[in-house]
Parts: sequence; C-alpha cells; structure tokens
Amino acid sequence: MELDELQAVWSEMSNQLDKQKKLTSEIILKMTHQQYRNRMNKVKYPEILGGLVCLVTAVLIIYNFQDLDTWPLRICGAISLMIMIILPIFSFRAIKHMDRINVQENNYKQTLVDFAKGKRQFLLAQKISVYLGFVLLIVVLPVFSKLMNGKDILSEVKIWIWYLPFGFLFFVFFTIWVIKHYKNTLNDTTQILADLEQED
Repeated sequence: MELDELQAVWSEMSNQLDKQKKLTSEIILKMTHQQYRNRMNKVKYPEILGGLVCLVTAVLIIYNFQDLDTWPLRICGAISLMIMIILPIFSFRAIKHMDRINVQENNYKQTLVDFAKGKRQFLLAQKISVYLGFVLLIVVLPVFSKLMNGKDILSEVKIWIWYLPFGFLFFVFFTIWVIKHYKNTLNDTTQILADLEQED
C-alpha cells in the first residue's frame, strides 16, 4: 500500500471516528435530556395537581364568600384565598424555570448553573409553602365548616382541641415526606446533569 493510499485510508477512518464520536455524544445528550425530563415530571406533575386543587378551592370560596357572615369567618376566608392563590404562583414559577432548561442545546456548565438556580428557587418556594400551609391548616377549617355544614366552629373549643394536634402531626409528617421526596429527586437530577461533564 502506497503512502497516498495509506493517508486516504487513515483520513477516512479518522472521519468515520469523528462521526461516530459526534453521534455518540448526541445520543448521550438525548438520553440525558430524557432522564432529566422524567425526573422533573416527578416534581412537576404533583405540584401542578396541588396548584390546581388550590385554585379550584379558591374559586369555590370566592363563589360562596357571602356565606361567611361574620368578620372572623371573612378574615379566615380572605387569608385562605390569599394563600391558595400565592402557593401555586410560587410553585409554578419555580417549576417553569427548571422546565425551560434544554440539556441538548446548552453546554453542561450552563445547564448546571441554570438547574442550581431553579433548584434553589423551588426549595425556597417549598419552604414558603410549609409556613403558609401551616397557617392555611388553621384558617381553612372554619371556612369549610361554614360553607359545607353552615356551622361556625370558631368558638367550639372541643373541635380545636382535637383538630390542631392531629392536623399538625399529619401536616408535619406529610410535609417531611414530600420535601424528602423532592430533594431526592432533585439530587438525582443534579447527578444526571453533573455526569455530562465526563462526556463533554
């Protein structure tokens, strides 16, 4: 084999190797993007469902607000409404930021920076949700009692003695479980994105 033929074969092999490497990188990016989407859906869909429940409940309270016939009930209703509108807004904004990240188009450093920022915003939204959720736990009971049963329970001590401890315990355990699930999912997602560095 002459030198010219050897160079041509070498050049062809090099081109094929470059094409193979590019194809492999594209496949890895597509797979990483799909893994990212799958992980984010585990956070996104429960938050969307919870937000929709809050908004539908807020509409029901607004529609029946005239039935809250005392000032304490109206105050509880107004606070419930504000919380049920604010919670989904915080959550949807944080999810939207992370959902916009395109693993295939950005380089891995930009992807990690964008995701870290979105993750911080989402976890902050979750902390705010915990505090507002606890307030909601207290103010929503009299509102629903009045709207569903026509009964004002604000002055009924016996109900509050049972409701607050059990409601608080349920709220704490449920919140811990949800936040742990979200943190694990977000940490897994961070690791998936960090693995791109090795492929870059």
